[in-house]
Amino acid sequence: MRQKIHSLVGFLRTTAVGGLIFLFPLFVLIFILGYLYSMVAIAFEAALPYFPANSIGGFFFILAIAIAILLAVCFFGGLIAQRAIGRKFSSAFEKKLTTVFPKYLVYKDLFSGNLGGDRALPSLKPITVQVEGLDHLAFEADRLEDGNVVAFLPGAPDAWNGRLIVVPADRVSDANISFNETLSVLEQLGRNSRDVMSRAGLVAQK
Repeated sequence: MRQKIHSLVGFLRTTAVGGLIFLFPLFVLIFILGYLYSMVAIAFEAALPYFPANSIGGFFFILAIAIAILLAVCFFGGLIAQRAIGRKFSSAFEKKLTTVFPKYLVYKDLFSGNLGGDRALPSLKPITVQVEGLDHLAFEADRLEDGNVVAFLPGAPDAWNGRLIVVPADRVSDANISFNETLSVLEQLGRNSRDVMSRAGLVAQK
């Protein structure tokens, strides 16, 4: 009986902690939106005599203010992130966040691949790796002091279900394709991937 109670408590605790980790980004988003809402409410009260709440003009005015505030916060956050103290703080925060939310860096790379442009690039670089006589589409995660490359071999269709390997640099080549193109090939199990594979050097051009 005591063992069953102990198992039940362990199950409840593990499930609760897992749920907290899963919902943590949502809590952060709700907090940010709540803070933004309070700022918009102040602007709304000031503009209420000029734009009645039930008018179309009032609605779009408040919406424009909310978007402007959000863009301003993102812009100034980007300026801070470019400075040394901002990069140091961001790195320390990401390390702590990754311990409780392991897939944070995955989502960050996905976001960077979609909206980062040429400046905010994903931390994983698409490469091709020769392993056991076969060419693999992979990501470069790091370079060691001895010159070896830490490569992540992704799975398919779930790219993040893979394995890490360390290989000599002479077995690694730049894939010459984007982060999103690499993910697309993996998620589609290689369907309609001739062009991407050709640019990556995995299919010989005719």
